[in-house]
Amino acid sequence: MWIKIRFNYIFFILSLVFFFIRFLGFIRTDIGFDTYDSPSYFNPTWTSPIRMPLISYVFSNLGYFGAIGFVQTVVGIGSWIFLAYSISKLSNELLNKVFATLIVFSLGISSPIAAFDSMILSESLTISLFNFIMAFMLLFFQNSKISSIIGMSISLILYSGLKQSNAHFSLVFIICLLFFLLIFLRQDSRFNSFCLVLSTALLVNIFFVWTARQNDEINSNVEVTNIIERSFDTYQSQSWWLDRGFPGIAYQAYSSPPTQPPIDTTRSLPQVKAWEKFEKNSPIETFALKHLDYLLLAPILPSYFIPHYSDFESIYSPLSRGYRMDLNRAVTNLDSGTTKPFFLEELNLPPTFWWQTSSDQSKFLFLLIIFPIIFFAYKSSRKADNFNVGVKLSINFLTLFTFMAIWANWHISVNYEMPRYLMPWAIVLRVIFIICIVSLIENTRKRRILI
Repeated sequence: MWIKIRFNYIFFILSLVFFFIRFLGFIRTDIGFDTYDSPSYFNPTWTSPIRMPLISYVFSNLGYFGAIGFVQTVVGIGSWIFLAYSISKLSNELLNKVFATLIVFSLGISSPIAAFDSMILSESLTISLFNFIMAFMLLFFQNSKISSIIGMSISLILYSGLKQSNAHFSLVFIICLLFFLLIFLRQDSRFNSFCLVLSTALLVNIFFVWTARQNDEINSNVEVTNIIERSFDTYQSQSWWLDRGFPGIAYQAYSSPPTQPPIDTTRSLPQVKAWEKFEKNSPIETFALKHLDYLLLAPILPSYFIPHYSDFESIYSPLSRGYRMDLNRAVTNLDSGTTKPFFLEELNLPPTFWWQTSSDQSKFLFLLIIFPIIFFAYKSSRKADNFNVGVKLSINFLTLFTFMAIWANWHISVNYEMPRYLMPWAIVLRVIFIICIVSLIENTRKRRILI
């Protein structure tokens, strides 16, 4: 009991320090505005929405850009504090609990993450809501309380209403979670209540997926760009697309000197419009399923399938370096209306050791993050290592889902936006690393006590 009391006191102090550092970082910055993407968040509608209605209505009702940044910052701070609390619950030893809290806060305080709070995009709330999802999931698999699964379901619903891709990922998450319940908690007396809560979240999520599909503009932009950029210099791939009706003139239009973004020029062609209307049928997914070696290996060995690609176009660089919004000096500063001064000029938060920009250091960091996850998978599979069942379920579920999301993002995204699309999963990968480290330390401590 004394450990719990002492830790609660320490946790409160650390959380307070974390709050003030993050909040002071926010009030020292201006608001960043992406002139291409940010305006689209202020046209809320449930019919043919360019952006998901939930985030559009939130942004539009807040109105004042500073209020949006404030809400994003407060939600972000709360999510990291709650995540740190849930991870600290994995251990019963005071030093390990404090270590877990400090290492989570060191990630949450890093400038690449904090920078999104001052940006009018969906990334900040996407990162924060998934923090809540992970935190509630960790608590649920440990205590199986109905309040934990209700919190997780609400977080999943809100998460699915932020981005089109979120809606699809959330749907898969809920379906997989239902299978986990069926396999591992079928005998629990509260099983029916768990299923009822998740089924309700599933129905709402299906509605958000349907809503996301009402406007195909973003999906079509990504699909056409993806097809061209990944098959333009590859005769075999280009022939495959041409044989299936993709108009050859699209390659010429996309590569010609544009007076507007090349995708706009390309999709305005009547041949491309006709293909999208009459012949397009999940083209990226179809290509991947017809080429299973490409589906599985292209994200880690892109140059083998696409000669003009390199390791930079693989998943390694985005996952190890992240998307450095804190270094993106092309973003418009709403205070000045130009890119100068840089909107994060006074942020003054460190990237911490979690984000490395040099090639060698980022590769080493990637290996450092992956190794404990693999080691945990090995140790937890051995009968001699008595890991908490709930912790094993949490890590295994989260790891499998994260790598599925990483692979899916690589296949459905365009190369120049891949770091931004993978940034949330780069963060999740680091959270899994922290959970594994804390769990391995706790397991070692328990074994020493038994010995």
